Formats: sequence, structure tokens, C-alpha cells
Amino acid sequence: MEVIYEKYPKLQYYIEEVTTYITSKLLIHSMILFGGIVIDDFSEKYSDIDIVIILDKEMDNNDQGKIDEIIKKLIEVDKNFTRLLYIYFIPKIMLENPRKKFDDIEGLIFGNMEKKAINQYPLSMMDNFSIREKGKILFGKNLKENFPKPPVNCFWLMFVDSLPSIEKASKKYPFQYNETIDDEYVISWLLYLSRMLYSLEKKDIIGKTKGAYWFRNEYDNELGEFIIEIAECREENLSIKKVQNIVKNSRELLIFALEKAFSIKEIEIPDLTKMVNIENNVMNFSDVFSEIRNHLADNK
Repeated sequence: MEVIYEKYPKLQYYIEEVTTYITSKLLIHSMILFGGIVIDDFSEKYSDIDIVIILDKEMDNNDQGKIDEIIKKLIEVDKNFTRLLYIYFIPKIMLENPRKKFDDIEGLIFGNMEKKAINQYPLSMMDNFSIREKGKILFGKNLKENFPKPPVNCFWLMFVDSLPSIEKASKKYPFQYNETIDDEYVISWLLYLSRMLYSLEKKDIIGKTKGAYWFRNEYDNELGEFIIEIAECREENLSIKKVQNIVKNSRELLIFALEKAFSIKEIEIPDLTKMVNIENNVMNFSDVFSEIRNHLADNK
């Protein structure tokens, strides 16, 4: 975190203000910072500020009003950082019963400058791992061990769960040619692929930028230099427009990452590069993902 605070000195003050405002308004058991900041991985343009708060009780209308006041004050402190906030307000009973759906108890998520009511524990295996292993206590009790413990093979399960999303992403830029460029979407997906391989290999999480450097050092191929360019855009809060051959390299990276993921798991799959033509104007990944689903079914 110290590296991030040196780069963004206002960020530490902002998080302190978040902690002060929330704890002065709500009764909470614990307030934990997690995600990229705690592993020295933060971009003012491309990151979120992730905080989980365990409440004494369920949210009510009075609490909703207090949160509105808190957000209004935080916007005055720093509008841009507030735009990046993702705060999970979770009643303690939801943490104690993470699989239960409650009919009469509500929590709340604040993100993208909007509020969303929840009636079930909302965090993923990756979130739980990040909180338990890397989380920073901002206030109250250390409840990190109370969060659901991810299974031993959690990173493989997370990869498998992400495959439908990866397949959907493969139909868009940067894996397909398109005049519309969404820097955040592109950088997020490409750096996810390199970081995903790190997690499968090391059974741990790493920052997206560090994951890119690990990828280059681990595999020592041309894709390494490409992913470093993407990471530098994120690190310096720049657009990806300066990166050359992004569609071709993104396609090659996707195929490489899928093959390598199964290799790490020691599951043999056919050569996926023979199922696609990287040079095609429109590239169809359907056969690739069909093959992957078949092998997953055979290796359950």
C-alpha cells in the first residue's frame, strides 16, 4: 500500500476520510479495505476502491439516508475517488450465513455512484480470498477469518466460472475489429488473462501490472512485450490507442492463456491454434470454447 500512497498521496487521506465519515454515522463491526490497493496495484483511471463493511444490523431507511449524507461529503473531498468507490454494507447475519437468501434483511452495495439493495451475501471467491489473505483493517474487529474460506482449487474454479464471460468478451474488441474502443474494458480483460495464469500457477493473487511483468518473465515470448505495453497504459492512466497490432496480439494472447491454463491443471487439450485463423477479419472462437467445454465435462 505504501507504494500506491507514494504515487497517489491524496488517496490515503481520502480513505481515512471514508473511514471517519462511515464510522461516525453507522454502527459497524469491521471495515476492511481489499482489492488492488492492498497489493500495491491501483490506477486512478482503471481501478476501483473496494471496501467491505460488516454492520451490526440490517439496513433501514434511516441508514440509507446516512449513506446518502456520507457519499455527498465524500464527493466534496474527492469526486474522482468517490466515483471509484465500491462499498459492500453487509449485515453480520449475512456473513454468518453466506449461502442464505433473506426475505426480511437487507444490505447494500454502493458502486458506480449508485446504491443497490442486497438480500444475500454478495462477494465472490476471489473477493473472499483477497479479504482473508490481503485485507487491511480500517476500523473495528479483525473479522477476516470469518469470511468464507475459498476451496483449495478456488483459482481453477474461478477460471472455469469465468469461461462464459471470456467467450462473450471474445466477440468484441480487442479480440474483434471494431471502431469503438473502451480502454477500461480492453485493459481489464487483457490483464485478467495474464493475472489468471499467475493465480493458477502460484495459487495466489497479484496486481494486474505485476501480473503482466510476471507473464513476460515466465513465458519469455512476444506476447510478453505486448502485455507489458497494456500494463503501462494502465499504470500511467493512458489510452491503449498507441499500442500496435492490438487485435492480432489479443487473439494470440487469449488462445495462449486458454491452452496454458489447462496445461497448468495437467489437462490435455488439442492445439487450439489449429482451430482458428488469427488473421481473419472476423474471428469465430465458438469451436475453441466448445472444445474446452467438452474437455471440462470429461474431466469432472
